[in-house]
Amino acid sequence: MNQFTCLGMKIYILCFILMYVNLCTDNNNCVMAASNEIQYSNAQDVVLQLKHTMGRAKVAAERGPLHTDEALKYISNMQVILKKWGKYLKDDRDGLNSDGTKKEGKNIKDELIDVSINATYVPEGCTRITVEGSKVKVHYVGKRLRDNKVFDSSFHTGSMPYRFIIGSDDAKVEGWNEAVLGMCKGERRNILLPYTKGYGEKGTNGVPPFSNLKYTIELVEFSGPSGTRDPAPANEDDTKEEEEVVADAATTIDAGSDMKMKKKKKKKKRKKKKKKKKKKTEL
Repeated sequence: MNQFTCLGMKIYILCFILMYVNLCTDNNNCVMAASNEIQYSNAQDVVLQLKHTMGRAKVAAERGPLHTDEALKYISNMQVILKKWGKYLKDDRDGLNSDGTKKEGKNIKDELIDVSINATYVPEGCTRITVEGSKVKVHYVGKRLRDNKVFDSSFHTGSMPYRFIIGSDDAKVEGWNEAVLGMCKGERRNILLPYTKGYGEKGTNGVPPFSNLKYTIELVEFSGPSGTRDPAPANEDDTKEEEEVVADAATTIDAGSDMKMKKKKKKKKRKKKKKKKKKKTEL
């Protein structure tokens, strides 16, 4: 490559840089152009763009006050990217296109199911249970039954237990009023609810319309009205073990009483022998 060719390349690159600087004189135009090229449906692409832009802002900031405007330009760029990403995620959740119109297509509708209540843990000796009107505190994890994805939880966030009165509108969903009836303090249950007793045809944040739900609920404590129930029957193995212990104890007691009787008899025999010896010596 001769000197003229090298010179031509340098001039071309210099012209390109100057053209870019002129285009980017207005920060907003430059930022908008860069942010529009990102595929917001690809989270990895968004994060990569943010990292690159943050790196450029860092370099400009470290070069001193003369390059502050350049650093601010990149920071502004990141703000626009984050704002657009947030809008995309919100629209996608709500089923909207980028222009705000509703996306075409029908909502997936789960097959209607019956309410299912399965106790996974019941404390021993619990007889006091919840009834309608009980004031309860529960920890819970809520999942969409169709894909088992968590949409709400109090266990993993460290938040306080959720409070409501059984039979009121304070419950998270209608199905809770039925699901927590007859629970003991400390009891845990897995609950399946049809969408008719969940968030129905409208859905909510993280729950599409017509979604059946699955909850894991632990009753932390309750107050107010209460009912009673018989304690859970003892385990058969535990009962057999207790019977064997009692039988062994009885055998031990019997054996001990037999030994005492034998000792008493021996003492009586010895006394009789001593009396006979005394009589002989006297004679």
